[in-house]
Amino acid sequence: MDGGPEGQLHSETTLTLAGKIQAATLVLAQTKLAALTAAVALQNGYTKGAQQLTNDSTSNNLSTMDGDTFIELSFSLSWRQWKSTNQQATFKASNGGTLRNLGNVNRWRDHYAAARFNEMRSQRRHATGSVEASGTLAGQANLPLDNRRAALLALQRQLKAQVNCADGTLTYGDWSQCVRVEDFQAEINQAETGIDWSLSASYSLFPNEGGYATAEYTVNDREDVESGDEFFTFNGKIGAPTAALAMAKLNSLRAAILTMYGWTLAQRLRDEASSQNVYANGDATSYPAESGVTDAADGTTFIELSFSEDYRRRIQGLLVGSTMQVSNREDIPAQTLVTTFAGTVMATGRRRTRLMLRRWLGRRHWGRTGRRRLTARRSCAAARSASTSGR
Repeated sequence: MDGGPEGQLHSETTLTLAGKIQAATLVLAQTKLAALTAAVALQNGYTKGAQQLTNDSTSNNLSTMDGDTFIELSFSLSWRQWKSTNQQATFKASNGGTLRNLGNVNRWRDHYAAARFNEMRSQRRHATGSVEASGTLAGQANLPLDNRRAALLALQRQLKAQVNCADGTLTYGDWSQCVRVEDFQAEINQAETGIDWSLSASYSLFPNEGGYATAEYTVNDREDVESGDEFFTFNGKIGAPTAALAMAKLNSLRAAILTMYGWTLAQRLRDEASSQNVYANGDATSYPAESGVTDAADGTTFIELSFSEDYRRRIQGLLVGSTMQVSNREDIPAQTLVTTFAGTVMATGRRRTRLMLRRWLGRRHWGRTGRRRLTARRSCAAARSASTSGR
């Protein structure tokens, strides 16, 4: 027979009792095992507050022509108890749940992970903390088996109902954090004296979920020389806890970007914005009041604001194109030749337009006369009319 403390994990200690009992009958062996179990548990201090984990026994019998007979009883039992210095954990759902004691903790692992916008840059998109914990919640060992089993099943359902929420507060010693439970397992142990549980949960470390505004945007500056226009496109998305914070971020970001690239709000052609929201199960089918079924909605939340803006202006100092028509008319009685210049000049500045006009008039040997529609007259003496007409 082997018996005694087996090991210690954190503030957890275990006791294992294993061996064989030979007796004339199975009843005598079981009576001996019961007395031995009580004595070993009492001797090692595994009575009050201890939790039995396993209780296995195997009867070895022999059946021959001479008859049936009992040989021996093999057994293996184990207990677990917690030191007074061990810490317990609690959880309470944020939607008005009940503070639930999770019992003693035997494993607590806190993890950090960060995601960045670009692997070559230090700016973080999101930083997450995660917890992996496990422990045991002891049942009422003094209850009869059937009552103890029913109580453990009820407790198991209560634990699962408590973590079935959007988020909640997990507390372990002086560590307390609002977390989102991602996985929870509750297993009734073999001896049906308690529930072994494990959970994994996550929480945000960066940015602050209460007041962040993260923007990802793209700018595009393009010139169309043929039309003489310059185009500027500004688009992206902003994540924030509310639409108001996202819009405030867009306004400040727009002012900074337009100043950086030399544009003004008056040059905007198009402005488009769309808001992404989540209504988590809030529109599910309404159940009759007498059904006892309720819709556990996670509520409404804002996700992100997508935006797209276009701007346009004339390219500074660029001559785009021009047209010109020249018509001549002779007034013989008045001995006058009238030449008319008409056309259009497309340019981005008045100086460019004037330069084009001078070029036109210079080709015809006329002086500067006007800006848009030009009419020039020149009178000739009757003796030189033939020469003037030749021009």
